[in-house]
Amino acid sequence: MIVSEEQVQNVLKIQRELKAENIQASKTPFDKAELSKIASQLKLVKGSLSGAPEVRRERVSAIKDTITQGKYQPASSHIASKMVNRSLVDSTLVRVNFKKKD
Repeated sequence: MIVSEEQVQNVLKIQRELKAENIQASKTPFDKAELSKIASQLKLVKGSLSGAPEVRRERVSAIKDTITQGKYQPASSHIASKMVNRSLVDSTLVRVNFKKKD
């Protein structure tokens, strides 16, 4: 996968916009009604996620078997694409002051 200058500029533009939004959001006060609404939405999300498994064991097992059998042959372009995307995401998160979860 070739990353063009235009794509790089688009990512940089998004980073600047996210940073500006983050700065603006930190200055904007919430009223109690907004916070209450956000808290109830977060509670719903947390409840729906609590029943979901953290790891899809069947999928992990199938991939492990494929690797063990020597049949896992990812395309180099797929690997490169994932590396570039991960790097861009990590860079964006750092620049807009989000903490990366390890």
